[in-house]
Amino acid sequence: MAASLPVVVSNTEPLPEILGGQGLVVEHDPDAFHQAFAELLADRSRARALGRGARGRAEALDGRLMEAREAELYLSLIKK
Repeated sequence: MAASLPVVVSNTEPLPEILGGQGLVVEHDPDAFHQAFAELLADRSRARALGRGARGRAEALDGRLMEAREAELYLSLIKK
């Protein structure tokens, strides 16, 4: 995700939630993975778009950013 490459994951939790719609979710089956990769190879513009989305999702999940958001939330709650 952080490398701006398209991501394919199985539909096993928590992978789809982590991906946040920024990649392909397939059945936990080798043929499903094969089909997903074949689709990405056939449609490079879609693969690039998914890669960009995956990068954005990875940035949103950055631990430092999440920590800063939590701190802001706690401070706003304390002020209320």
